Amino acid sequence: MVTAFRPHILVVDDDTSVRDALSAALADRYAVHAAATGAEGLACLRAYPVAAVILDAILQGEHGLDLVEPFRTIRAAPSSSSPATAPKGSPFAPSARTWPTT
Repeated sequence: MVTAFRPHILVVDDDTSVRDALSAALADRYAVHAAATGAEGLACLRAYPVAAVILDAILQGEHGLDLVEPFRTIRAAPSSSSPATAPKGSPFAPSARTWPTT
C-alpha cells in the first residue's frame, strides 16, 4: 500500500486547547507536530522536515515573534525563501514591536 505524501506542519502555542484544535483541523491533510514552547518547536524543526509553522505571537514567558529568526535559520536552505515574514515597517516586524510589561 502506498501512502500519500503529507507535508509537515508545526503548531506552536502554549494554549493546549488552541494547539489541539489546530492540530485536529490540520491532521487530515498534514503531518502535524505540536509544541507548547519555543524550545519544543525548535526541537521539532530539527527533527522533522517542517514545511510551515503556525506560531502563537505571545507564548508564556517568551514572545513568539522572537522565534521567527531562529526558526528560519534552522530550516533555511541557501536558495530557499521563508514562507512567512513580516514586512519592514509592519507592526509585526521585530523593530516595530513594543510589548506590554507586567
